[in-house]
Parts: sequence; C-alpha cells; structure tokens
Amino acid sequence: MTAPLFARALGPAFDRLPPVVRRFHDVTARHEWRGEAEVLRGTGLLARLIAAAMGFPPAGRVPLTLVLERAGEGESAGESWTRDFGGHVLRSRLSPAGQGRVTERFGPSAVLLEPRVADGGLDLPSPGARLLGIPVPRLLAPVSESIEREADGRFLFDVKGTVPLAGLVVHYRGWLEPV
Repeated sequence: MTAPLFARALGPAFDRLPPVVRRFHDVTARHEWRGEAEVLRGTGLLARLIAAAMGFPPAGRVPLTLVLERAGEGESAGESWTRDFGGHVLRSRLSPAGQGRVTERFGPSAVLLEPRVADGGLDLPSPGARLLGIPVPRLLAPVSESIEREADGRFLFDVKGTVPLAGLVVHYRGWLEPV
C-alpha cells in the first residue's frame, strides 16, 4: 500500500512529527477523533457570505468529531475528512498536488497547502487557491494559517481563514483524541 498522503508530502520529515500528530496523519484506512473546538466567525457581510458559501460552522464552543478516511489507491490516493462541529458537518477532500504539496477541496474551492514540520509540530501555509478550477489572484486569494501540535497526549489544532477584502472568515481551534 502507498504511504499516507502527508507521509508522501513530507517525505522523511514525517518521522520528525510528534507522535500524536504523526498518528493523526497516518491515514491508511478510516479513523475517528473526538474533542472540542472553539469557532470564531468574521462579522463583516462579505466574511459571513463567504463562510456560509463554504459551509463553515457557526461561532461557539462545540464538541467536534473528525473522521479521516483514505480515498483512492496508489500515488494519487488522498483523504476524505468529515468534521462534525456539534451537528454542523463540514466535508473536504485532500489530494496530492506534487512537490510536497496537498490540495484541500471544499465544494467549488480548493486551497493549496505546503505542509512543513516546524516548532515541534506541523504548519500548513497556503500559497494559493482556486475557485471553480480557476486560480484566484494572490491579491484576492484566501489565506489559511493552520498549525497542529501535541500537548498532554492530545492533538491540538488552530485553523484561521482570512480573505484580503473580507478579513477574518473563520477561526477554529481546539483539541482531539483518537476514538
């Protein structure tokens, strides 16, 4: 079987991830994680419209269940992520994008991620995005700032999405443990 998506994207650096972060991304079948998230949403009209169009959850502190499943086989194998924020479901599909990159698709949009082992965890900067398959100019492109760490045996995440003309769209952070 081909290595998990993030192991392929990171290469040998995958082994330098903290154990819980490495376990989280060791998606060879289906696995489930549960915990809690605090969700913040942008308050401007454009930010609210973008968040609604993308299907992001409403603001609040909620239980979170995340199911990760391997999708496909071989070098093109990706992952399907289903996040349940207290009854609000958000799905995305992650796939290899070459040169140590991963693409995450939410409906008609896709964000390019460049996973990097940093500061004892994983950083996921986003150097670009597409909407309906068309590259979004950098001046208008959404910016995703995501970090993953480990503390006290828990997987910690902090994901912040902004858009230049709208400001903060969504920011969610919290913790997960394997089920």
